[in-house]
Amino acid sequence: RKGPPPCTLHMGEALSAEQDPALVRRIVRVLNRVLLTSHETRGLRRRLLADLPSTSLSRNTLLMRLLRLWFHCPVSTIGLCLWLQWFELGAEVAARLAAAGPTEELQGLLRDFVELFESPVFMRVRLQLLPRQRQPALLRTVLVLVALLPKDKQLRARLDFVETGHLLDCLEQSPGYDESAMMELEPTSTLAATVSPEEEKLLRGFDAAVARHGWCQCGM
Repeated sequence: RKGPPPCTLHMGEALSAEQDPALVRRIVRVLNRVLLTSHETRGLRRRLLADLPSTSLSRNTLLMRLLRLWFHCPVSTIGLCLWLQWFELGAEVAARLAAAGPTEELQGLLRDFVELFESPVFMRVRLQLLPRQRQPALLRTVLVLVALLPKDKQLRARLDFVETGHLLDCLEQSPGYDESAMMELEPTSTLAATVSPEEEKLLRGFDAAVARHGWCQCGM
């Protein structure tokens, strides 16, 4: 059947009218976990992934409604964007979180996300960090997460793995490789964002959603 599931429409309308931002964030976090991990939502996951190559962002009604609903919880937004392999959009949201500054609650939510990111749910996403497949925007997101969670062992191990793969790839291509080339993994202009007009429009919607309650509350 075409079109968004009725429960998605009703949930989006109900949460848009809810005045308690903390409650909305909790609900979205639960929905995000259910969407990405639940056995009961595997059909919806297949549908979302199947629709990705065939439709643009603006024409995919279901994904647009999901994203706008997820905007109420930026950490969940990052998770959904990465799972959908919308790496540029995820990197931009992560950059906004970094600009807002870390809080204790934000770091707790990010640690929960990192645990999910290292699970089989994100296996095909993590493959995009391998040297021959690396997505610069995905790498930017990981670097932002490391900056926000500098003591997280799982993130540091992931970054070490990426750096090792990069080093080995460079050694394979050039015997005279200088280790200073590892600086390429820093978030410099070589990893600058290239956001599409559709993504720019979505980011304006994201900014409006978090501004509705203030960064201190919604940036968690």
